[in-house]
Amino acid sequence: YTSWRNGFFVFDHTPLPKVAHRISETFGVDVHLANPSLQDRELSGSIESSDLDVVISGLAKTLDIPIRKRGEEVVVGKPNFEGSLHNQSAN
Repeated sequence: YTSWRNGFFVFDHTPLPKVAHRISETFGVDVHLANPSLQDRELSGSIESSDLDVVISGLAKTLDIPIRKRGEEVVVGKPNFEGSLHNQSAN
């Protein structure tokens, strides 16, 4: 579940897609998970929620993944192209 208390997001075993949706609603940005493996990640804890850059920085450190902001878009993680490259080289 996720909630907002006293200027903080509070997450309790919240799936990363729901975290992304909450950030999108709060800050009016498009949040994309770049790798399908991120769909299964969960987040527990709280983070100050008044500044998008603070939220992005905190999530990146907590989840140990890159998060990039480009204008009104936030990209969480890196795309996984490794499988398709290996399949092409095997043919």
